[in-house]
Amino acid sequence: MGDLVRLSRLDLTGCQLQSLPSSITRCAGLTSLKLANNRLKSLPVQIGRVHGLRELDVHSNQLSVFPASVAGLPLYSLTVHDNPASSGYTSWEDFSVSPRAQFPPLMELTARFIAQHNISWKACTLPKSLIDFLSDCQECSTCEGPCFTFFSSNVTICPVGRRQLWLPLLDRCCSPHSIRGCKFKTLN
Repeated sequence: MGDLVRLSRLDLTGCQLQSLPSSITRCAGLTSLKLANNRLKSLPVQIGRVHGLRELDVHSNQLSVFPASVAGLPLYSLTVHDNPASSGYTSWEDFSVSPRAQFPPLMELTARFIAQHNISWKACTLPKSLIDFLSDCQECSTCEGPCFTFFSSNVTICPVGRRQLWLPLLDRCCSPHSIRGCKFKTLN
């Protein structure tokens, strides 16, 4: 989907979508994105990369939080009603996580290496526990790098869009104990 750089409007209303591919964040010309009446539980972490997005309609989904990058979008029209995030959802602390260990476990480091370097693998070449681990990959809000169980996340209620709708924004960091956070990756 990321090759559609000239795509300006996308209407996927009522398509029963459960997820949205992260490649949509590479649709540089997108100005209007309509995702209403689906079953989305999350939006891609880097949705804020779509710098020209002016209209976002995600009403009637299952969104409890929004990615922190949404706050940087110049949205003139933002429709979020009929989502847990817009209806007084009070369990945002469920999304706040901070690891107790100082360093990631070896399984995490191995999975991150495989994911970061796009190493192809077959089920017969890896232990089942590592395969299960790889299937639960999360994306860092800052560097877009992979993280699995060793990350911190916080929810902050912030104003978003031209109308300043107050929404719960989820920020996930793959290097939770670093003073500087993770290595920031420049966006191309």
